[in-house]
Amino acid sequence: MLVIPNRRPGPSALRLEPLPEVLQRLLELGQRELAQDFRGITADGRVVPGLFPISRTGVTTERLAKAATAYLRSLTPDQRLRGSFEVKSVAWRQWCNVHPFLMRHGLCLRDLDASQREVALALVRESMSASGFETARNVMKLNDYVRELTGRTEEYDEWYYWISIMGAPSSSEPWGWQIDGSEPVLLQDPEPGRADRIRPPSTGCPRRRETDARPYSHAGAHAQWERLRCGPAPSAL
Repeated sequence: MLVIPNRRPGPSALRLEPLPEVLQRLLELGQRELAQDFRGITADGRVVPGLFPISRTGVTTERLAKAATAYLRSLTPDQRLRGSFEVKSVAWRQWCNVHPFLMRHGLCLRDLDASQREVALALVRESMSASGFETARNVMKLNDYVRELTGRTEEYDEWYYWISIMGAPSSSEPWGWQIDGSEPVLLQDPEPGRADRIRPPSTGCPRRRETDARPYSHAGAHAQWERLRCGPAPSAL
């Protein structure tokens, strides 16, 4: 049985003005946190040094760099300007895992043409295992299914996800990339000569009561997510 919440829609592609009070508080909290220097991941406010040491593995990131370069080459000059950031940009931390537009940055996949989206998805595919990429795509498609069920085109869509490139893709210099939306969220900062450092993705799904009658084979994303119990990406905390 489908239950559609009786609430004011929260657009995903543009910021609602004025913001509802709860979203305004959330935005102000995020802005205060972003104004502070990033210190690390903590449980009690104190950084534990050496908790996750990085060691050389010999795993190359060349394929990732090639995929990101191909994506950038598919963009117009204006799109590259809007979708690229400095490698140390605060944009790394500037996201919020709710579907209303609060702190989006980069290029929305919905605004790209079909060929550009395919190149963008190739970068996502190159960064994940085959099953991980399948789960991510299934979650995106489930959001589109919720759009079909609810008619809320301003809130839900398969392509309401934003992709950003930090720095210049390289096999010898630090760089990174990010895709975020309601879910999934993936942040990655490959480092030369080391294994890719991928933040654990947040791969939630629409509520089960909204997808019980879904006709799509990708509905299995629900069970995958429940098994993984994925939490928010640590780099965003």
